[in-house]
Formats: sequence, structure tokens, C-alpha cells
Amino acid sequence: ENLQIAEYYLMQLDEDAEERLPLFRLMVKILAEYEKGEMSIYYSWLNSLPRRFYNGVSMTDNCFECLPRYPALLAAKEK
Repeated sequence: ENLQIAEYYLMQLDEDAEERLPLFRLMVKILAEYEKGEMSIYYSWLNSLPRRFYNGVSMTDNCFECLPRYPALLAAKEK
């Protein structure tokens, strides 16, 4: 029921929200499994994922704006 409510509000955001619905459901599943911790059958995989990202691929446009010009240019090339 909570998932249906969340999906309803997601759909109200904009007209393209329906395209992102499968990705939203996947993220909810991943978060639910992460919350289970060691009880999850995906625990080993989840635990192996990096916890920090230091490359341009993981940066948003706002991140690039915070960098000086040259480092921002180099990081943007990674994206």
C-alpha cells in the first residue's frame, strides 16, 4: 500500500514520471534489501558496492559548478 501511495505521488510530479516508474520500483527493492542487512539474499552483492564516488561520472551539474574551471573540465570528460 505504501508503495502505491509513493507511486501515485511520483506520477503527479510530471508527465515523464511514468517512464521512470520501473527505475523507481527497482530502487525501492534495492533499498528494502539493503535495510534487511545480513538477512538479505543480496547482502554480499550490496556490501561489495562502493560507498563513495570520486569521479566525474558520479557528479551532478551542481558538482561541476562548484569546481574550479580546469578540474571541472577534466571531470566532465569522464562523464
